[in-house]
Amino acid sequence: MKKYKAWAYILITFLLCGIFYYYKERFITAIKHPKDFILVFAHASQITKFSLSFFLSSLGISTFAFLIELLIVGWSNSALKRTISKPSKSAWIDNLCYLLSITKLFEFISFVSTLGIFYFLISLLQHVMQPNLGSYIPNKYIQFAFLFILADFINYLRHRFNHWGALWELHNYHHSAKEFNIITSTRGSFLEAGFNSIFFSIIYFIGGISLEPIVLVIVARELHIQLNHSNINSSYGIIGKYILLTPLDHKLHHSIHQEDYDKNFGAVFKWWDILFKTYKKPCTPIEIGITDADYENESFIRGQLNANKRFAQKTITFFSDRIARK
Repeated sequence: MKKYKAWAYILITFLLCGIFYYYKERFITAIKHPKDFILVFAHASQITKFSLSFFLSSLGISTFAFLIELLIVGWSNSALKRTISKPSKSAWIDNLCYLLSITKLFEFISFVSTLGIFYFLISLLQHVMQPNLGSYIPNKYIQFAFLFILADFINYLRHRFNHWGALWELHNYHHSAKEFNIITSTRGSFLEAGFNSIFFSIIYFIGGISLEPIVLVIVARELHIQLNHSNINSSYGIIGKYILLTPLDHKLHHSIHQEDYDKNFGAVFKWWDILFKTYKKPCTPIEIGITDADYENESFIRGQLNANKRFAQKTITFFSDRIARK
C-alpha cells in the first residue's frame, strides 16, 4: 500500500508540474506584476462572482422555497423551524454549507484546497470542447428550453458519476443529512465541488448561450432542487408521475437503505431515471442518512478531511487491486 501511496504523490506532483508549465507565462507575469496575479487568482477561485445581487437573489430563491414548504406542511414540520429554532447537528452543517455557498466561499475554499487542479482541467476542456450549439438557436425561449434540458441531462450523468467507486466517499457527505432542510441542497464536500465544476463547465461549453437564458436556467433549477430537499410529500399529480421528480422521489434517493442509493438520480425531470431504469417509486415513511460515516459527531473541518481521506484510500486501493490483477 505504501508503494501505491508514493505513486499517488508522484502523480499529483506531476500534475502540479503540468499546471505550472501550462501557466508558466502567467506565473512569470504574476512575479513581475503581483496585482495582476491577485486579479487572476480572484477570477479563478470565483470569489469575483460574489456580489450583493448574487447574495440577495440566492436568499430570495431560498426564502421562496421556505415559504412554499411552510404553506404546505405547516410551521411544526417546516425546514424554516428546523434551521432557526434549536437546529440539530445536521441542520447546523446545512446552515454552514449554505452560508459558504451564497457568499461564494465554498467555491473559493474548493479552489484553494485542490490547488487549482480542476480550474486547470476545465481550461483544457475549453480548448477542445466548444460546439456552442445554442448559437444555432435564434429564439431565446427555445434556447432556455434547450439549455434547461441539456443541464438536467448532464446533471443526471454527474450524479451517477458521484456515486461511482471512490467518489461515493465524497458524495456521501451530502447524503449524511438526517433531515431535509431545503438548504440541504448546498451540503457537500469541497473536493467533490471540484469534480462537479467540470460537469457544470461542460454545460456552458456545449450550450454556448448568452447570459440571460443561463441565469433563468440557474434560478429555475435551483428553486426546484431546493424544493426536492423539502418535506413536501405531494406527488405533483400527473406532472409528478411522468415529468418532474418530486421531493419524495429524491428523499428515497437519500434513504438510509443502500439499495436505494442508486435510484432516482434526476434533479428536475423524471424521464432520465425512467429511460435508464434507475427510477424507483417511493413509499412513505422514508428514513434518510447513511450508515458508513458519521459526520455529525465530527467538526465541520474534520468531516471534510475525513471524506477526502476515505476517497484517497479507496482510490489507491482501486488502482492497486487493478495493478495486482495484472
